[in-house]
Amino acid sequence: MTMIRIRPMSTDSESGTSLGVAPLSTTSGLARMFDELWNTPFNTHPFLSFDLPTRRAFPPMNILSDGNAVHVEAELPGFSHNDVEITFEGDTLTIKGRRGEQGVQNEDVRFIRRERVIGEFVRAVRLSDPIDSENVTARMQDGVLRITLPKVAAARPRTISISHN
Repeated sequence: MTMIRIRPMSTDSESGTSLGVAPLSTTSGLARMFDELWNTPFNTHPFLSFDLPTRRAFPPMNILSDGNAVHVEAELPGFSHNDVEITFEGDTLTIKGRRGEQGVQNEDVRFIRRERVIGEFVRAVRLSDPIDSENVTARMQDGVLRITLPKVAAARPRTISISHN
């Protein structure tokens, strides 16, 4: 996609003639535009200040690993444990969920703004550590899903004693 910057019409100071559209003249102009884009908060930049939701992976997750297990924390506000399904197959953890229509039951009521998403989501992540899938546990509390995936014994760190003669 080609981006064209249109500037207000100006006058050539030497000839006095109208210049119309001023294209980005050099690479430095393009570089300046990208510097400005990256250094401006997302919701205030004129090229990006549209009123659409941003597309992000859902649910947002933190994945941590210690010597014994991989720990996953997923933010699922407004979901109950009955709305979520967790599967682990091979090396892939999958979280599926569904949020149904909530709230408005009256035909006389209309939405002024609707930002809460309804419908289904699926999030799958591959894990590099071998997991003991028979002992995976999960709990949901205060809108946070916490999954503990124990590593198989062979993948856990262990201390090797050194013998001496």
